[in-house]
Amino acid sequence: MYKRRLLTLACLPAVICLVSFSSFGQTETIPYSVMAHLSGLTSIREKVTYLNEVAYAFRTSEPAIAFRLARRARMLADDDEWLTGRTNITLAQLLLYTGEMDSAEVLLKEASKIFLEQEDSTLLAQSFFELGTLYYYQSKDSLALENFFKALPMFQALKNVRGQAFIYNNLSNLVSYMDDTEGAIDYMLKSIDLKMQLGDEALLGTSYHNLGRLYYRLDNLDMAINYFRMSLRVKKKYNNIKGLATTYNSLAGIQLKLKRNDSAIFYHQEAIAIDRQLQDTLGLANDVLSLADTYLELGNFSRAVQYSVEALSYAQEPRLVRDTRQVVAQSYQGVGDYRKALEYYQLYMSLNDSLTNADRQKSIDELREKYETEEKQKEIILLARENEIAGLELDKTRSQLYLALAAVVLVVGGAFVFVWNTQLKRKLLNEEITNLRNQLNLLLAPGDSQGELSMEVVNGKLTSPLTEREFEILRLAVSDMNNKEIAETVFLSVHTVKFHLSKIYEKLGVNDRQAALKFIATK
Repeated sequence: MYKRRLLTLACLPAVICLVSFSSFGQTETIPYSVMAHLSGLTSIREKVTYLNEVAYAFRTSEPAIAFRLARRARMLADDDEWLTGRTNITLAQLLLYTGEMDSAEVLLKEASKIFLEQEDSTLLAQSFFELGTLYYYQSKDSLALENFFKALPMFQALKNVRGQAFIYNNLSNLVSYMDDTEGAIDYMLKSIDLKMQLGDEALLGTSYHNLGRLYYRLDNLDMAINYFRMSLRVKKKYNNIKGLATTYNSLAGIQLKLKRNDSAIFYHQEAIAIDRQLQDTLGLANDVLSLADTYLELGNFSRAVQYSVEALSYAQEPRLVRDTRQVVAQSYQGVGDYRKALEYYQLYMSLNDSLTNADRQKSIDELREKYETEEKQKEIILLARENEIAGLELDKTRSQLYLALAAVVLVVGGAFVFVWNTQLKRKLLNEEITNLRNQLNLLLAPGDSQGELSMEVVNGKLTSPLTEREFEILRLAVSDMNNKEIAETVFLSVHTVKFHLSKIYEKLGVNDRQAALKFIATK
């Protein structure tokens, strides 16, 4: 445990050096107005607080100046722990914006330790919020939720409306990833209501866009388009260029769903033009891939090859590289270049296997990190009271150890029960699906692959009939194929297959694949 403390202290100077070098050699100087205001301040605390506030304000427009201001604040803070912790938060926010996640995490953990010792609930809440944001960006959902729910009651007690608004916004995004769309909408509406209380309209552009995406997921296109248009209005008014690219890309998806293909391609190109203007490599990778996926859906395989290969040249994040390789392989398969298709399928599968193993390891690492974080906080509390209760320290240490061991036993036992229940449910589900498939096979006439399961028979029982493509995907869906295998068979993206399945389920009046299988087998 003391080794971890020493490691944190050893890493901190390295992080500060990284921040210093990140803007070394830049020609930007600190604005005269900032220097003039700074010269009028007398106390070190006033100067450090002001420098942190201005650095945060410059984080998006002038990041080099922001780092310069934060470094000056760090120098002025010197040995004052409170000022050091305050500046650590600002430096971490700047590092988050530039993608330096590991360095930001070191600074935020050090800041939370300082403010926990000093019982400063305001900055402790902010430290937890920033840690939650960092873990949210790293897809460490359990750690993100843990830190957000630590910060939320603190913000509520402090009546910090802005902090609450941002937490509800991030909670909405998190639960949406867990397929709780209605819960995500509830959180987002709370966030929008709080932002309206603040009277800062510029904050609403992203919230309107996210709410539009949630209604799009529920297939409520009218509400989705309405919120996307509100988002565009706010983003244009406040010159949120990057935000415009995101909303254009979402509008492209709606236009494609409405069969307005030219409009969909137009919006994709608008988003890509903004990415090129901003030299945003990650944005280019995502938006060019979306355009390639659109051309794949439209059956224009040569264009799909062109743009998917371009997207691959920008992609760096492993999961994005994996998904892009799959689209490249499907595009080459569509144009009949099977050698290239096979090459990219093999590259896709090798990376997919490694990411699957990494996901398993991530769950273990998150549990270990959570335990170590709890232990570190307990250690801080014990050390802070060391002089006061020196005679009882040994007993308290033993008590904390017993509690920690009990916590580990409970966590491991709970995990075992959860896994056992999950496997049992999966086994029962598989048995039910197998029985349903056996019933379905009885409906098929010998020697006839269609048998009674023909499009005419199925459509005769529906108010809204299936299209030929939907019937083809339905037959594959009630077989042993998963979404990825279906996509490869019918030359579509996994995203497009999911879209078709949602429309099929809607027409059948069911919610999932199991229910669709039961519908066919029992009707």
